[in-house]
Amino acid sequence: MPQSGIRRRGFLFHIPFLPLLMAALLLSIGCVPRSADSAPLSAEEIATLRERYPAMSIVYEPTVDVLSYDLEKDLRLISHAYVEVEVVEQLDDIHRGGTINPFEGIDPAVLAEKEKNLGHPIPTISYQQHHQVYRLRVMDILCQGDRYDPIDPALALTVGQEFIAGSMVHSYGFSDSPLPEMSPGSRWFVPLPIGDPYDVLATDYQFRSQGLYYIVGNTHVLSAYQEREPHLYTGLPCDTFRQTIRTILEEDVNGASHAS
Repeated sequence: MPQSGIRRRGFLFHIPFLPLLMAALLLSIGCVPRSADSAPLSAEEIATLRERYPAMSIVYEPTVDVLSYDLEKDLRLISHAYVEVEVVEQLDDIHRGGTINPFEGIDPAVLAEKEKNLGHPIPTISYQQHHQVYRLRVMDILCQGDRYDPIDPALALTVGQEFIAGSMVHSYGFSDSPLPEMSPGSRWFVPLPIGDPYDVLATDYQFRSQGLYYIVGNTHVLSAYQEREPHLYTGLPCDTFRQTIRTILEEDVNGASHAS
């Protein structure tokens, strides 16, 4: 009997400490840090990464009308696909130059009349182009085609497909800073115009740094261009960025269906 009484007293003695123990356990659980992959990058982390992944600067010729880049507008109206790609290899740059006759193909009689009215021959336009060239592999397709301009099935991209693409460093009316050297395995999110009739290069696609996001550490995105409010996505986790892009497109489709 005395032994059982001692056990009961011991049990009763520890009861007041149970709430404290539970509170300590809950506090320790709450203090477990979130996965670094699910949290946005800090300003300090972004500043450090910018040394390797800079935001490109663009210089336009005075004769070019410049519109601020808008990723949402690009997704809705301009690019035919927004994809995640992996660099398979960086190829030799392409440099091209020459002249273009803006009235090539026009009836010679009409052209002669124009020149007569001008009092001199219509001059040709000279151009210089510089493209960085990559062999890329499609890893994910965030969007392809839109409600205005469906993709020709023969031109549609597929996951795993490899293609050659040229990043425009210098072309008609503007000069873009070259992308930093990209080793095999580097990944981007990038907009692509599919079936561009003005492509005069030996590449499948052309693209610019505008709209391109580096994937850093396979976990977060960093813009390759100067973003502007309210479209600031640098530092977001990749999964959040993917969902943000898809939400933009879903809202666009829903808005179009309500309007109709």
